[in-house]
Amino acid sequence: MFCRGLILFIILFLMSASGRLVASTGSNVDGATSGETPEEEDWLTNGQRLAIKGKDEEAIHAFAKAIAQDQQNAAAFNERGMAYAKIGRVRNAMADYINALKIDPHFAEAYYNRGMCYMQLGDPSSAITDFNAAIRLSPEYVQAYIDRADSWFITGQYEKAIRDYTRAIELEPDMASVYIDRGLANKKLGHMTSALTDFQEALMLEPENQAAHRCRGTLYYDMKNYDRALEDFEKLSPIDYLTGQRLINLGLILYSNGKVERAMEVFDRAEEAMPDDEAISLIRGNYYFSKKEYSMAIEEYTKLLTLNPESIEAYGDRGIAYQSLGEAQKALADYNKAVELAPSNGWPYYNRGGLLYKLKQYRRALKDLEKAEELGYAVPEDLLLDCRRRAR
Repeated sequence: MFCRGLILFIILFLMSASGRLVASTGSNVDGATSGETPEEEDWLTNGQRLAIKGKDEEAIHAFAKAIAQDQQNAAAFNERGMAYAKIGRVRNAMADYINALKIDPHFAEAYYNRGMCYMQLGDPSSAITDFNAAIRLSPEYVQAYIDRADSWFITGQYEKAIRDYTRAIELEPDMASVYIDRGLANKKLGHMTSALTDFQEALMLEPENQAAHRCRGTLYYDMKNYDRALEDFEKLSPIDYLTGQRLINLGLILYSNGKVERAMEVFDRAEEAMPDDEAISLIRGNYYFSKKEYSMAIEEYTKLLTLNPESIEAYGDRGIAYQSLGEAQKALADYNKAVELAPSNGWPYYNRGGLLYKLKQYRRALKDLEKAEELGYAVPEDLLLDCRRRAR
């Protein structure tokens, strides 16, 4: 919301500045008007032109000249304040807005601009006071309603935020971003149906709006309407980190419900935002293992181990995949590592013991199998009996 407010603030500045330009035959935009001395130049107009061209430092210099010519020029203080704000000199901007308001206490735009500075300084309460003044002086000041709503939202006053967003929509009904923000405020209050309506209104205005799809998808996710959530998430490009986490959870739900192929598609999308996520590599490895694509499974488990060299599950599962390919020594090395990392866990001993049994190293196998049983792992009784018999 801050970013949108600041961008609109700059747009309003450009619009207001261009609306006040004074046509001048033979004028030089970057310097004095032809045939005039600097003292005669309209420094305010020149500064506005420079600001429109993005030459903020030069614009500040021009506005300073305008102020030097007329220290009661409220517009020049306001314009210089906006130029300062654009280059991040918020304190300087504040000082200029204060001077503008001392000269003209009915200057709605200066109140609004000072309110935006308070927002940048992390003082939404003071911002609200200034937005109140701007709205009182200009009751149809749309951007002031929006940014006051943002301030209410930040301070947790969601009902008031909704009222201001609603008023802004009444004045200018085609702003998708305002519907999104009102939807977020409704969601904060638990008004899920109203929030959903707002996100849908935003998408009617802008069908490809990424923020609207993200917000509606998240709402569906929270409402456990996972199919609809996926529809929205899959329209996002790129996938952000939080959405990636939600996609992983959705993939796990699909996987546990037996929709394995669909789960893999979801993990592929999640990986766009989370290429180094351990869960994705582990689940994908298990998926390939279940399809007996052991080499592919090994690749995934190996990737997981580059991310987390102490993943017991990855060593154990990769060992089983190696064993399935007949690569006993590699399997044994992974089982050894799993035992080293989890000496109080029974299954690494069981896996190693089972491999050693197949390699006919019965005494070593028996030692591991008995250790696994001692640690609570359910070792098949017939395997233990046969191993004891052969170990004699």
